[in-house]
Amino acid sequence: MPPHPDRPENVTTWLVIPYFDGDVGRKGGERPLPAGKGASWLCPAFRVDGVPGNTAFERGQPFQLELEVANWGAGTLPAVALVRLWWSDPTMSFAKATPIGQTSVVVPPDGKPRRTGVFTVTVPVGASPHVCLLAQVSAPIDGAGAVPDPVDDRHWAQLNLVEVAAATAQTGTFPVLMGNPFDEPMRARVATAPLTSDTAERLAAARGRDVRADRDVEVRLVGEDGGEGSLTELGPHEVRAVQVTLAPEGGHAAGEPPYGFELVQTLFTDRDERPRHTGTLGVLVVPQA
Repeated sequence: MPPHPDRPENVTTWLVIPYFDGDVGRKGGERPLPAGKGASWLCPAFRVDGVPGNTAFERGQPFQLELEVANWGAGTLPAVALVRLWWSDPTMSFAKATPIGQTSVVVPPDGKPRRTGVFTVTVPVGASPHVCLLAQVSAPIDGAGAVPDPVDDRHWAQLNLVEVAAATAQTGTFPVLMGNPFDEPMRARVATAPLTSDTAERLAAARGRDVRADRDVEVRLVGEDGGEGSLTELGPHEVRAVQVTLAPEGGHAAGEPPYGFELVQTLFTDRDERPRHTGTLGVLVVPQA
């Protein structure tokens, strides 16, 4: 069978955790995600209680979790894909995560997503109010990178959203984990990025109310040396809990709908300034009840 024009040639197995219809996962093509194709922290291949990309799950309450996987390889035989799942407190780098379990799923090379069996998951009551889900897919001839990388690696995906309640003209504060998943020291920088319009629309549809994506937001890492853009030294595989505080202008204005933004952690080594992105975190600021 000749290779499909949208599939990598001469590769029998090409696994992808899809973020959108037709997602082939090629670097420079679909990774990082093209504009208008969603956010790396909001992957709809996670089905929570049967709903794609559902972030509404509660600590101490069991929920049903499935994952969809596609195979865009040019082979003729199905691949037996290994799927591994984890959960974590809100993090921009999965240096520390709790295993949920693993399973296998048979995925024919036709680009159509196939679904795993159902996992019943209960996040402990003592966990953060909002957690991240992380997934990896691999096969013997199509291995995943060792470091979790939902931004650039088609074998990895994540689902997470932190909701922060902020009163009118006041700040909101929430905990997140910074982390270094590498074997060498790194300098970490945390910055904000706006939501894309399609991501805001997806959040609005899921919550039944408008979500703004045009707010300028500044954050500060409480207990660190500086505000947004400052560098934090992290040792090999170090995980550090920090409090993120919205700047005063990040408070919720009276009558304003929720607004969202992304937190992005970038890692640098002492050897070069080439940035390494390992994950992002979605934040939704809602009126304080």
